[in-house]
Amino acid sequence: MADTFTNLSNINGVAIGRHFTELAGNPTRDFNLGADTAFLILGYATQKLKNERAIPSVEKATDVARAQGKGNDRNHILGLLTMFEFYNVIEERFKE
Repeated sequence: MADTFTNLSNINGVAIGRHFTELAGNPTRDFNLGADTAFLILGYATQKLKNERAIPSVEKATDVARAQGKGNDRNHILGLLTMFEFYNVIEERFKE
């Protein structure tokens, strides 16, 4: 797994694994938010979410995709979902 992390990030994979282990053992709010967001995005990508239409961010991404003429294109919706989740965190961090 360390080699995979190294190849993906161009950073020492062992250090990434060690950092993850530290965070997982003592999760912070940011760690939990990241884990929840990853679960949402991967769940949508693999079509494993239960009742995905009831999830507000999925509904928003689907509505925007339709407004952009992309219909129900899951790849487009996935891109929008990822972007919205990222911007939600940024907005929350920097709002006054």
